[in-house]
Amino acid sequence: MKICIMQPYFFPYIGYFQMIKYVDLFIFYNDVNFIERGWINRNYILSAKGKTLITIPLKKASSNKIIKDVEVLNNEKKYWNALKTIEFNYSKAPFYSNILPLLEEVFNSKESNTIDKLARKGIEVILNYLGINTKLDFSSEIDYCRTNSKVEKLIEIAKKANADTVIFPHGSKQLYSDVDFEKNKIHSLAITPKFKAYSQINSEKKFVEGLSMIDLLMNLSIEQINSLLDDIAFTRLDE
Repeated sequence: MKICIMQPYFFPYIGYFQMIKYVDLFIFYNDVNFIERGWINRNYILSAKGKTLITIPLKKASSNKIIKDVEVLNNEKKYWNALKTIEFNYSKAPFYSNILPLLEEVFNSKESNTIDKLARKGIEVILNYLGINTKLDFSSEIDYCRTNSKVEKLIEIAKKANADTVIFPHGSKQLYSDVDFEKNKIHSLAITPKFKAYSQINSEKKFVEGLSMIDLLMNLSIEQINSLLDDIAFTRLDE
């Protein structure tokens, strides 16, 4: 059983989806503290001016709040402006007519009133479109000791899921060690993201990497995207 445990992000970049597709179970780590100015409620798309940030407005979000308790201000103009910004900048993209209804489904989702639920809804919609069947879960729905250390919590969650392998983003190399997981008979790997160039509707010269998955969806077919998701490389955490 391969798992990945990550904070829920709003329409994240390709590396996030590579991890989701690779594992059997993806756990949204939604009962830890919210990260201010992170990627939980915002991401970059591409406009004629270059990288453009879209942000989901939140109610009194702070690092003192747990992610699952942070509410989305989905009645505010800024919330709908995020969708309008996407529409305006991708209206001539080759797969715009396929993708816009999916985005509208996410933004119109009445049950997605917290940022973890909205982020999950966006990811679920994309996975369904791409034909990816990875199981999704919230850490808040798992019975584990929340007062343990960071690594102890991850190990316990992994054991609860009967996982033999845990996948991490590349940045986790600074936080965790293979030794901690090996002592518990768990294999640990870190993704090495690849940003292969593809044709972008708003970039005539230089390819802009690391954007929200929205950019890939608007520009590429299902087959092309899945090919990029499958082109994945890993290293050990301590390498």
